Amino acid sequence: MKIIELCEVAIIEAVRIWVTFLYVKIFFTRRTSRCINLFLGVLSFLLSTIAYIFFENIIVNIIVTLFVCLIISQTGIDSVQKKIFFSLSITGVSIAIDFIVGYVFMEIPSANDYDFIVSAISVMVFLLSSVFVSRLVRTRTDVFSQQFSGMIIILIASIGTMFILSQDSSVSRGLVLFIGVAFLITDFIIFYLYDVISTKFVVEQEKNQIYNQMLAYEKQLRLNIENDKIVRSIRHDMINHLAGIYNYLKTGSVDKAKEYIEVLEEKLSETRNYVNSGVIGIDSILNYKISEALRQGVDVMTDISIPEELNFKEFDLNIIIGNLMDNAIEAAEKINENVREPIRVNIKCMSGCLVIKIDNQCIEADLNIKDGTYISTKTDKLSLHGYGLKNVNNVVNQNDGIIETKSENDRFFVQVTMPVQENISIRARNMSIRAKAID
Repeated sequence: MKIIELCEVAIIEAVRIWVTFLYVKIFFTRRTSRCINLFLGVLSFLLSTIAYIFFENIIVNIIVTLFVCLIISQTGIDSVQKKIFFSLSITGVSIAIDFIVGYVFMEIPSANDYDFIVSAISVMVFLLSSVFVSRLVRTRTDVFSQQFSGMIIILIASIGTMFILSQDSSVSRGLVLFIGVAFLITDFIIFYLYDVISTKFVVEQEKNQIYNQMLAYEKQLRLNIENDKIVRSIRHDMINHLAGIYNYLKTGSVDKAKEYIEVLEEKLSETRNYVNSGVIGIDSILNYKISEALRQGVDVMTDISIPEELNFKEFDLNIIIGNLMDNAIEAAEKINENVREPIRVNIKCMSGCLVIKIDNQCIEADLNIKDGTYISTKTDKLSLHGYGLKNVNNVVNQNDGIIETKSENDRFFVQVTMPVQENISIRARNMSIRAKAID
C-alpha cells in the first residue's frame, strides 16, 4: 500500500474513532479521565489501522470493529452489559453504513478494493448517524434490564446477516441495499427503544424516591402531632404527676418514685423527634430512617450542623442520606445484638463544603468492593433496589461532589463531600444525640 493510501486510511480511521467517542457521550453518564481516553483512543486507532492495512478480510474487519468499540466503551463508567450493548449497536451501525455506501458506489465492494472517497462518505454518514442518535437517546442512565437482552440478539443477528450477504454474490444488488437499509433502521429503532426503557426506569426510580420522601414527611407530621398531644396531656396532668412523686418521696418510697419517673420519661420519649436541625426535609428523612433503625434494634448516633440555605435541592440530599442509611441499617442488622454498635451519622458544613459521613458496623466478608467503590450485594436485580448506590453516585456527580468509601476494623465508612456557595450564611443548629431502641 502506498504512503498516500496509508495516510488516507489513517485519516479515515482517526475520524471513525472520534465518532465512536461521540457515541460514548450519548450513552454513558460518567467517563474516565482524559489521559485514559487518550490512551484508549490511540490504542483503538492503531489496532483499527493495522487490521485494515494487513488483514484485507471482511470478517477480520468486523471483529476488529467490535473489539475497538469494546475498548472505547471502557471510557464510559457503567455496567459490563451496557458496554456490550453499546459495542454491538455501534458496530452494527458502522457496518450497515459501510454496507450501504459500498453497494451504492461500488459494484461488489470487498476488503481488497479501497476507495478513499467511498470510505470518506461512509465515515461522514457515520458522523451524521451519531448526531441523529443523540436526538433519539435523551436519557443517560446505567440501568440495564433484561429487555435489552433481546435487542442484543437482534444486533448480533443483523451483523451476522450482513456478513453472510457480503459473501454471497448471487444475491441481487437491490435486495442487498434493501436489507442494509432495513438493518440500519432497525438499529435506530433499538436506540429509540433503549431510550424509552431507560426513561421508564428513571421515572420509576424518581417515583420511588418521591414515595419514600412522602412517607418520611408523613412520619414527621405524625410525630409532631403525637408529640403535641402527649405534651398537652402531660402538661394537663403535671400537677397530679408531681403530687404523686412528692407523696412517694415524702413516705420514703424512693424506688416507687424512681419507677414513676421512669414511666413518665418513657411516655415522653415514645414519639420523640430524634433530629431537629432546622431543615425540615433533612429532619424528616433522618427521623424516618432512625425510627426504622430502632425498630430493627439498631442504635444511631448523630452529630449534625446543617446550613439553613444550600445550593442543592433537599430532594438530592434525601436520596443520598436515605440510601446510605438504608445500606447502613441493612449491614448493622446482620451483626449479633450482643456486640452490635450504633450507626454514626455526621453531617456538617466545613471549609465551604457539606460533608456527610455515615459509618456502621459490618461483616467485611460480605462487602463487594470494586475499584475502590462499594457495590450493592442485593440479589433482587429486577427491582429498583439495586440502583440505590448508583442514584447516590449520580446525585453526587451532578452536584460536583465526591464520594469516598472504605472498610476498617469491621466498620464501613462513607463520606460524601459537596461544595456549597460561599455567600451562604451558616446559621445551623448544632446537635449531638444518641437514639436508643426502647425495650
